[in-house]
Formats: sequence, structure tokens, C-alpha cells
Amino acid sequence: MKIKSLNYLLFSIAAIFLFFFLINQIPLFSSDEGRYAEIAREALELKNFIVPHFNYLPFLDKPPIPSDLSALSFAVFGVNNLSARLIPILAALLGILISFSFVRKLFNKEIASLTAILLLTSIGYVLTGRFAVIDMLMTFFVSMSLFCLMTAYFRQKPKYYLIAYLFVGLSFLIKGLLGVILPGIVFLVFLLWTWNLGEIKRMKLGWGILIASLLVVPWCIIMSLKEPSFFQYFIIEQHFSRFATHELGRSKPFWFYIPIFIGVVFPWSFFAPLAFFQGLRQRSEDFKKVQFLITWFATIFLFFSVSKSKLPYYILPVSVPFAILTARFFYSWIQKDILDKTFRKFMVWTWRVLLFVGILAFIGRNGFLLLWQKISEIFHIKPFKPVIQSEIIALEPTLYIGSFVILIGIVLAFYFYKKNGTRNAILSLAVMIYLSLILTFFGMKVISPLESTYLFAKAVKSEIKKGDKVAIYASPDHFSDFIFYLKKRIIIAGEDRGTLDQISRTPKYEKSSRPYFMGTGDFAKFFNKSKERVFCLLDAKRISNLENYGLKDYKVLKKGYKKLLISNQ
Repeated sequence: MKIKSLNYLLFSIAAIFLFFFLINQIPLFSSDEGRYAEIAREALELKNFIVPHFNYLPFLDKPPIPSDLSALSFAVFGVNNLSARLIPILAALLGILISFSFVRKLFNKEIASLTAILLLTSIGYVLTGRFAVIDMLMTFFVSMSLFCLMTAYFRQKPKYYLIAYLFVGLSFLIKGLLGVILPGIVFLVFLLWTWNLGEIKRMKLGWGILIASLLVVPWCIIMSLKEPSFFQYFIIEQHFSRFATHELGRSKPFWFYIPIFIGVVFPWSFFAPLAFFQGLRQRSEDFKKVQFLITWFATIFLFFSVSKSKLPYYILPVSVPFAILTARFFYSWIQKDILDKTFRKFMVWTWRVLLFVGILAFIGRNGFLLLWQKISEIFHIKPFKPVIQSEIIALEPTLYIGSFVILIGIVLAFYFYKKNGTRNAILSLAVMIYLSLILTFFGMKVISPLESTYLFAKAVKSEIKKGDKVAIYASPDHFSDFIFYLKKRIIIAGEDRGTLDQISRTPKYEKSSRPYFMGTGDFAKFFNKSKERVFCLLDAKRISNLENYGLKDYKVLKKGYKKLLISNQ
């Protein structure tokens, strides 16, 4: 076997191991993971692959492809944690593969290999790929769209425009208009930057509209016929209102994604200024390709920065162009094709800052862990809330080992850099992040009881009988995995109906939904007077709210991890 073939095999094994390690042993986390898994489970149970459902009500926030693919995963491998996360994992692995394939054709094999290594060791890319959310699938299809546009433009292969339109249409069926908007504005901004709007005439836009429409329009028509509120809710509220208003409560400052980006691609983010600067200064034959990649990165980053609704994983699509730009910079560094003296000085200071951050993080993290313990012992106080304190105690071994891994990795990389061992310096950082991710997965398993309701669902399932009722005193999104693990419709108590608020109040569903949505006072009365057994899961601190509304004679079945499970008998 050739050395390169062996390297590819080892890389493939490392990639597969990283994405599947402990994946079935870590329960689904509440909120997004539990909700998307339950939507897929209900699609399979209800045999409804057109209209997504959550807690057995139509869920109009997102299109059906992600849930349908996960439903297929459930059908083949059973309903479990691995099956719920399998589609994002495959999308992440395929994303690395297609990035390697396209970059090899657009640049060269060495840059393609470095791109694959950077993606595999990008913290945000790997973590999101292991979560049962739709953002990795969205990133894959948007990346495919843009890679096809690049290939059509730079390699003069018009058929790739048609393939790009196919992926644009599929992207719409994954996350709506964003699948159309993001590739569209990236390519338009690139054409404006390069003064080449004439390319629009060669893009076969008529065919593009037809291809995308054949995928998108039938589903939109069917949804509009089945759910009259579909257009208003899905198009207007979930796209335009989400982008332009603070209605969803996810408002963050404009600069929100800057520290997020630095963290989720650490330590590669330290080389971002160098990669961008070198790409724009080095007028090679690949200069326009660099312009495209910078446009890809900057346009999407700015788009989500301007948006009023922000979540950390929204900017996941920028991880691909960033990896390519950084890989290209590293390749130039390996080839000793670095620019002028000023640039080399900038490089020196980048490494010094990275080393300083690594040492500071090591001292700060371990000093913090020791300090809060000493404060507790000397003054007999608890500096943190009990839950946070329990998390720190549980994670102490992982945090200590992780701090050593990061310090050793950065020091070793700095040593190789000083010795002019460029490849070894890059490899040291990559191995450091790989090992840190393995430790992160151990940590996620340790704190999973705090982030998941799996243990509480297990407690209910051990006692529940036919006719018993199950409720949560919270938003359905807050304890979404509880619904998934119970595999049944539950009562939503309280005033917060979460993502089911609008659909549950529409004339079509209001009457049938009434037994499953109760205000705090009504639920307290129902709980006290019900002849059937009623289970209720809630945040422990909220039990006093129910008591103030008359809840009485309840039995605590399980408590801990900020949560409380009670029953009326």
C-alpha cells in the first residue's frame, strides 16, 4: 500500500471514530436536539412525511427533508440516540469528503488534504455534526451549491450551474429560503466584486428557476392546502420576521459571532488574518478563487451578524471557506512562499500570541479550579450555584487533562515552528484539537443528566400505566427530549407553549389541543382532582409557582439536576 493511500485510510478511520465515539451513550440534549428527533419519530409513527409534527401538532417552522431522513434512519436502525444523530454525522463526513474532492480540482491535492484536516479539527464543525440538528445538513447542501457554482465559473463547465440549482432547491427543503438566499447573494457579491455581471447571462437562470421550482413549489402548494396558516407562519414569520425583528428573543449584538468564531475554530482562528491577508496580497493564478472564498465567508458571516435572531451554530457554513483559505495559507507556508518581511513578522507575533494564550489558559483554568476549592474550604461557602458547582466537580478530571493537552499541543507546535518544521507544527495543533474533542465527549457524557431529561423519562416509563397522563410545566421546547423518550403526546402546563403556540391556537386545532394545553391554575386543579395518575416534570425552582396556585398532595418521584418529577398518587 502506498504511503498516501495509508494516510487517507488512517484519516478516514480517525474521522469516523471522532464522529461516532460515545454517540449512542450521550442522551439527546433538551431543546433543539430533542425537538428535531421527536419530529422525525412522529413522521415515522404518523406516516406523514409532508407535514412535520411535534407533540402531534403540525410543526411549520422547518421543511420536511431533515426529519424525513432521520425517520428513515429510525426505520432502519431503530429509535435511539445514534439514529437521531446519524444524518448530521453523515452530512459532516460527506462535507469533508466533498470539500477534499472539489478543492483538489480547484486548487491541488495538498491544499485539499489540509482542508480536510482543518475541518476535522474545527470544534464547531465536529460538535454540530454530532448533534441532532439540521444545521450540518444545511451546511452540506449550501456548500455543494457553492462548490458547483465555483466549478461552473472557474472550470467553464456550465452543467455545474444546473447541479447547483438542484442543491439550491434541496437546501430550501432543509431550511427554507436561506438555502436559496445564501448561495445567491454570495455569487452575486462575487460577480460585483470582480466586475463580471455578464456571467449571469451564461448561468442558465431560466433552467435554474425551473429546477428549483420543481422541487420547492409542489411541497409549498401541498402545505398551503393542508395548513392554511403555512405561508404566513413559514415564509413571513420564520424568515422575514426572524431576520428583521427581536420576536424570537434571540437578539444579540452585531459582534456576537466574532468571539463565537474565534472559539469554534480555535486555534486555526488565530491564523485567519494571515490567511485572508496572504490570499489578497498574493496575486497568483488562483486570486479570483480566493476572492470567491472570501466572499463566501464574509457574506454569510455578515448576513447572520445583521440578523436580529442569532444562535451560535447559524454561522456553521463559513467553516468550509475558512478551512480552504487557511489550508491554502498553510500550503504557501510549507512551500516557503511567504510574502514580505512585514508579513513574516506578523507570523512571528501570531505564534507568540497563540503560545501566550495557551499558557494563560492553562494557568487560568487550573488556578480557577484550585481557587474556588480553597475559597469553599476556608470560608465554608459555595461560590457558585449548586448546579454549576456540581458541573465543575464532575468535570474536574476532564478539565485538568484538557488543559494539559492544549498546553502541550501549543508548546510542541511552537517548538516545531521555531525549528522550521511547518508540517509538524500544523499536525501538533491538529492532534491537540482532536484529543481535546475526545475529552469534550467524555465531558458531555458526564454532564448529560443536567442537559437531558432521559433519566426522568426512564423513571416515568418504569411506573406509567395505561390511562395515566404525563405533563411538563415548561415550554415543550425546554423539555423536548422528554417527549422523544416517552414516545407519547404530553400535556403542556403553564403559559409558555413555545414553538407550538401559534398552531395550537388556530381554529383548526384549538379545540382538539385544549386538553393538552393548560394554564398554571387549570393544571393545578386538574392535577389535584384527576382520578388518573398524573406525572409532571418541571424545573425544581418552579414548584413554588404550582404550590401558589393550589397544587397539593404531590409525590416526588425523582429529583436532581435542576429538575423535579412529581405525581399526584
